[in-house]
Amino acid sequence: MKKTRVLLLLTFLAIGVAIRFSITYKDSPDCVYHLRRAQFVLQHFPKTIIFDPLMNFPDGGVCIWPPLFDVSLAIPALVIGQLQTSALYVPLIYGAIAILGAGLAGMAVRPRWGILAALFVAICPGHLQYSQFGHTDQHVAESCWGFLLLASFLLYSRRKSMKFLIATGFFLACAVLNWQGAIFWAPLLAVPMFFDPKSTAVKAFCVLGIPTILVSFATLYWLSGFEVPFSYISFGWFQPVFLSACFAFVLLRCLIRSRSIPVTLLFLASILPLLFFAKQFIPLLFSGVEHLFSQSKGVDTLHGYLSYPKEWLSQIIEYRPLFADSWTWPLGFLSPAFYLSPWPIFVWGRRAWQKQNMLRNLTLFSWGLFIFVFTCMQRRNVYYASLLGAISALEIAAVIGVWLHQRKKIVPAIYALLMFPMFFGYNTEVRSGYAASPDRLEAMEQIKKITPQEINAYDPRFLQAGETIPELQNVHSIMAFWSQGHLVTYFAERPVVANNFGYGFFDCLHFYFAESESDAMEILKKHRVKYVLSMDLLPVMNQYGAVLGHSDYLTWQDQKWSATARYFRTIQSRLCDFGGDGLKHFRLLWSSKEGMQRFGRFVPRWRIYEIVEKQ
Repeated sequence: MKKTRVLLLLTFLAIGVAIRFSITYKDSPDCVYHLRRAQFVLQHFPKTIIFDPLMNFPDGGVCIWPPLFDVSLAIPALVIGQLQTSALYVPLIYGAIAILGAGLAGMAVRPRWGILAALFVAICPGHLQYSQFGHTDQHVAESCWGFLLLASFLLYSRRKSMKFLIATGFFLACAVLNWQGAIFWAPLLAVPMFFDPKSTAVKAFCVLGIPTILVSFATLYWLSGFEVPFSYISFGWFQPVFLSACFAFVLLRCLIRSRSIPVTLLFLASILPLLFFAKQFIPLLFSGVEHLFSQSKGVDTLHGYLSYPKEWLSQIIEYRPLFADSWTWPLGFLSPAFYLSPWPIFVWGRRAWQKQNMLRNLTLFSWGLFIFVFTCMQRRNVYYASLLGAISALEIAAVIGVWLHQRKKIVPAIYALLMFPMFFGYNTEVRSGYAASPDRLEAMEQIKKITPQEINAYDPRFLQAGETIPELQNVHSIMAFWSQGHLVTYFAERPVVANNFGYGFFDCLHFYFAESESDAMEILKKHRVKYVLSMDLLPVMNQYGAVLGHSDYLTWQDQKWSATARYFRTIQSRLCDFGGDGLKHFRLLWSSKEGMQRFGRFVPRWRIYEIVEKQ
């Protein structure tokens, strides 16, 4: 029987990897910026860039992600070379481990559930979307470490072996060093431990103390003197302080039970970081809750953000609510089991209340409730929800099987029925591979060809805190729409004003939506811009205009969108549609062959301009 289960698990794992390998997803903005950081790792292992002078130019900006994922992207290239090729396989490895982690988590709930949970995640479009071949973004690693730490903690609740708690702490550290937002796992583990009467200081140390120490030392090493914002949205000291606070929370309960000197000293040590950062820490907790609902107020600080502006978050599809566009879309993406997951979440909560294996059921309850709300608020979290859908489907099938006294026959049938709608989402996802379009890549290549390289994009001095780089004083930047920022930095290797971290977002909008050349030039001078990349923004003019308080650039007439007089007054229209005609400081250098017929003329999709004193 055990051999059969292992064979089935390996079969489902092979199916999951084969599906992910059949789809290529590469060259998206975040993917290529991870490759930029991985290139630094390849040259200076295991260091990578923390503060990037080439973004938010000329001030520079902090890279928001922790370095662990970028280090993992570079590791194959350290052995076989060819980062741009070898890194494309790393998401497949993370995806395979995530499938195994899902199987272990299912097995920890009930031994026979492991194989079916692995199958669910292997074919779930919600997980597939972020784990395809070439998708060098950290999301797949988030699910990998998250599933493993949940599985380890649940396995401890069943087998009571300390090695599972140590593994949980290690996986939590890896999760936080992979993505700064993974600190959400800490309270999901701390709450069950707080209420579990069998929790001890040693157990709390394994689960929360070990990752606090590991993340602290890793942060100290990778920051190496760089000043970074104390914020939940960016890699820095907020993460170890948050972990330490969760550790102190569990130790407080242990201290109430046992007023021993070692526990008291450990509690005092764990609470010191929180006391030191209390003034900054408490407001950020409330801001973090607002961030979950994409309603945070933008607060910037030296070279970074304390919280993202909701105006920027509203323009990012993956930050939109799960059901914003359709109530049926998640059916195929996560299966009906996700819709029904409040039912098993309630069941787990009731069992915990009745003290039925409190640690396991309270863990499932807190995890399930958070992931359900988290995913509903921001659709980017569908990969986390894939495991919730898997275990919810199994729990629902098991409960119905007990009701009908037909457990052996009913459970597989109901589980298969809940999984079936995912095949519709699967077909869509298989066809939705992504690669940057040839015309977009050509525009990046033209920027690199036309504009002078005034500084090496991979200058090793970027890795040294406090290093003075005199050449930067004479470097000029590129003004491109914010969504193209990472692409310009990676493919063209040039400094940019605005990028996909949100830097320069408002200045970018104010430039393209400016209605006078003098206003536009003021922004360009502020950022030492020498070249401008224009692209077609007509379909989203009202959407972005609303951020600035205007949404009257397009009107719906005669069953189609028509541009208004206000649109034609913008710098965006004058650069994109009319080749800079009438503008004194913009000299057209290049236009793409790809474009569209509009306003009685051919409008290139991309144009590159040089800023001059006067034409």
